[in-house]
Amino acid sequence: MIHSAQLQVSERKKSNYACELIDNYKRNVMCSFTAIAAIAAVATVLMCIFAIVPNSSAFASTKSTDGLPPKGVIVTAFQQNWKSIAKECKQTYGPEGVSYVQVSPPQDHIKGTAWWTSYQPVSYNLNSKLGTEDEFKNMITTCKAAGVGIVVDAVINHTTGDGNKDTVGVGGSKYDAANQSYPDAGYTKDDFHQIDKDIYTYKDAQVVWNYRLVGLLDLDTSKPHVQKILGNYFAKLLKMGVAGFRVDAAKHMCPEDVKGIKEAAAKAAGTKPENIWWMQETIGFPEQDPKIQPDQYVGTGEVDEFEYSYRLRNY
Repeated sequence: MIHSAQLQVSERKKSNYACELIDNYKRNVMCSFTAIAAIAAVATVLMCIFAIVPNSSAFASTKSTDGLPPKGVIVTAFQQNWKSIAKECKQTYGPEGVSYVQVSPPQDHIKGTAWWTSYQPVSYNLNSKLGTEDEFKNMITTCKAAGVGIVVDAVINHTTGDGNKDTVGVGGSKYDAANQSYPDAGYTKDDFHQIDKDIYTYKDAQVVWNYRLVGLLDLDTSKPHVQKILGNYFAKLLKMGVAGFRVDAAKHMCPEDVKGIKEAAAKAAGTKPENIWWMQETIGFPEQDPKIQPDQYVGTGEVDEFEYSYRLRNY
């Protein structure tokens, strides 16, 4: 199932941690209400984004366990903290009929207050600049009581830049980027691709999958050990009551790797892969390698469709 574009931003930062922004730092906002679609470009502020969720068998677990509808409006609460989201669920999102809130990555990450720090994990502990694990759990419970499901933005392609000199994440996790050691995540140097080069072309899938995305250490997601760690992370979130996931930088991983991670998550959570709501960020352009196009990932779940918004804008 192809999903409407939600946020035209790749979660990166230039220099050591490059920020790849689309269309001269503009954000496209997609609103879809049944047959009506509208787009607006936002230049300086990241806003909440609404999108109608398509029908999909992936909603089976959400519908049966949470009592939430298989369709609905998603609000992307980009960089909104857990206490604030819980409050909004009670006061606004629930009463206004919002079905889901997509939250920023909840795992521990490098220090700093900039939005892109959330996209450089140092472990999968749930203490971050957006709140503690207890606050995260309370947000899920509060929102669910208001009829709102939580969708988590999951960063699983990489960790931090190798030039990061810190040794402790904002949530207290220890790491050593220079030696590719992330003990609180369970990673050693053997868990990373050892190609010390950035992605230089999107016309070769092997480069996209195995080279570093703007200097970020690239996990070897083909390895069972890595898939198990990531699967356990997803399973922990599912057991907390999370409704689904947005998988960041999906096209930077081989589709078979993504499938393996989802299967590991299902096994750890005691469910089937098709019962996990799984939306994948796959920004595809015709001139890029066919192997990294959105249609290569639909067998694993839904994909964010970015080209649709560009065409609407230029119509």
